[in-house]
Amino acid sequence: MAKNFKPSGDIRLKSDMAPFFGDDGNASLTEFYRGGTLVPNNVFNNGIPTSGEISMTDFRGATNESYALTVDATPVNEGGDVVITLTTTNVPNGTEIHSRTVGTGNFVPEDDIVGGVGTTHADFIFEVNNNTASVEFTVKNDFVSDGGLDSNGIPQAGNETITTTLYTNNSYNTPIGGPTGDVSWQIIDTSLSWYATFTSPTISGGIYTVTGSNTITEDVGYSSSQTSTASMSRFQMNCNHNAPPTGWSIALDMDDTYGRVATVSPSSAYNTIMNFGNNTTVTNGHTGTFDISDDNTSPFVDVNRPIYFPTGLSEGTYEVTISERGRLIFTEDGGQNRVLGATGGGMNFQTPLCHFDTTHIFQVLGGA
Repeated sequence: MAKNFKPSGDIRLKSDMAPFFGDDGNASLTEFYRGGTLVPNNVFNNGIPTSGEISMTDFRGATNESYALTVDATPVNEGGDVVITLTTTNVPNGTEIHSRTVGTGNFVPEDDIVGGVGTTHADFIFEVNNNTASVEFTVKNDFVSDGGLDSNGIPQAGNETITTTLYTNNSYNTPIGGPTGDVSWQIIDTSLSWYATFTSPTISGGIYTVTGSNTITEDVGYSSSQTSTASMSRFQMNCNHNAPPTGWSIALDMDDTYGRVATVSPSSAYNTIMNFGNNTTVTNGHTGTFDISDDNTSPFVDVNRPIYFPTGLSEGTYEVTISERGRLIFTEDGGQNRVLGATGGGMNFQTPLCHFDTTHIFQVLGGA
């Protein structure tokens, strides 16, 4: 890339340096400081001082090529086009000059730039012709907030500062440098993430929990099995924040890794109660009716959970608590195919888990 000026032999000011760097006047050595009007300020000329003491041998291997990057419009809105232009001097036609584009914060080129490569940078090649070259790309409208979250976990808009830098080769280990060897530009974050919030319940101790309870009473010697059905408070969410215009589907996903946790008091009655009749066991699925409203603005789940108490229980109080957990999953219909659910990462966003807890109390009285 660089012109390798006089790697050996004598160097003459007027016959060698003046024509090489374009001085057509009465040359003097102090005219040739790096970064002045004659000698380009870049990595190839790092051996040439910008002021002070200077000697002819400082110029061995120097270049007369210059490189200047400009961007056509900054800031640019998401969805807009960016044209970056490289203007050079003394660069032969067909020369390829490599560049790398990186950003700060949540800038991810493979998500933010059409045609970008890599997860942390985007590489483009300028092919010089008549001392100019350009690259053009589109900034994606990524539907993702880039400003992080506020104290309530709400996605925020946030502009991104991007820098495109020229390098000496495709190893990207040495920037060309100088004041025009890179250019910074800004993306205006116009898109916000689709997200969901809880309408009910409110969080307590870091956990969202809907609860219900029921108490039934029988005398000793009751003749038939008893069913206690507890209705829980409503589990409701609002998923209409920055929502996709194409609409979405709703499903309830129970967390099988958590399962169904059951406790019985007294513990000696556990097997008798939990394995009675058609009540499912702890490891075999879920009990109860999960009624899901598909109201797109505020979908909710109403839960009614039955517990069965067999005949033959002696006088006393029997208490059964059941806990499961799950979340609502929202899937965009077409469009960007976004998911608000358990997957996380990329364009998929998590919705919090909610615990479904019921308490069932069966009092067996001694009678008269």
